[in-house]
Amino acid sequence: KPLVILTPKSLLHHGPCSSSLESIEEGTMFSEILVDEDFDNTTKLSSQTDLMSTTAFRQLIEQDNRVPQVAVKRVLLCSGKVSYDLRQGRRKRKLGSSVVIVRFEQLAPFPFEQMSWLSQQYPNAEFVWVQEEPKNLGFWTHVQPPINLALRDKASVDAVCHRDGSKRTARFVGRPISASSAPGCFNVHREGQKQLIDEAFAGL
Repeated sequence: KPLVILTPKSLLHHGPCSSSLESIEEGTMFSEILVDEDFDNTTKLSSQTDLMSTTAFRQLIEQDNRVPQVAVKRVLLCSGKVSYDLRQGRRKRKLGSSVVIVRFEQLAPFPFEQMSWLSQQYPNAEFVWVQEEPKNLGFWTHVQPPINLALRDKASVDAVCHRDGSKRTARFVGRPISASSAPGCFNVHREGQKQLIDEAFAGL
C-alpha cells in the first residue's frame, strides 16, 4: 500500500523526531498513543511508553503494576509537531515531575480504552488538549467528547470530581477561533506559538 506522510518540514531535520530500527522490526505494532513521562527532568526519548493497538494494550495493562501517579498535576494531550514544543517547554521550566505529555498517533477510531487508562493513571491531574490550530479548526471538536467521557469512565468519585465538586473535563489550549488557519506572518505565528506554550504550563 502507498505510504503518505504529512509533516511540517522542520521535523525532517529535528533530532528528537526519530525512531530506532528496533521500533519497526518484526513483531512490533503501531502505537496509538505515546506517553512521555520525564520524572527525572532528562526528557530522554527512552522515557516514552508505547500504548499500542487494543489487543497489545490489554496485554500491557495486565502486566503493568505501576501505581497511579498522584503527584502529576497536568497531562497535556496533543497530536503532531506541537508535542516537541511542549517537551522543550517542560524541560525549560523543569516541570518533569508534575507534567506528562501524551501524543496521539491515532484519533479515529479514538483510542478510548487507552484514554480511560490515562484517567486512572493520573487521578489528580488536570487534562489539557493542546493544538496549534485555532479552536474551530484542528481536532478539538472531534476529541473533546470522547476525552471527557473517558475522564468519567471507571473512576472513583474522588478522581472524577474536582475539589469544588465539578466534573473533571478537558481544557482547551490553542489559538482563538479564526476564519483562517494561519496568520500569514511568521513573526505573528511565532508569537502565537509562544503564547500557547506558556498557557499550557501556566499555573505550575
